[in-house]
Amino acid sequence: MASRIGNETNLYVKIQFMTTLEAIYENGIFKPISSVPNTLKEHERVRITIETDTNEDLQAEINQWEAAGDEDFLKFEAESAE
Repeated sequence: MASRIGNETNLYVKIQFMTTLEAIYENGIFKPISSVPNTLKEHERVRITIETDTNEDLQAEINQWEAAGDEDFLKFEAESAE
């Protein structure tokens, strides 16, 4: 973001650090199983994006939709077959 005051231009740059950690979710807490970067400070707020290792959770959800006869799932399944 740049702002201009008179003849001066001030440039503000936001730098984000991004890395991927592996973790296990236990008792409501994410526990890292890979090393945490030493650039993080204690109690620093971070953003977590969750990506599971397998499709088992997705398959279980699809199975539940099929068993319940979910109309949206059945519509999606029919459109996918076309």
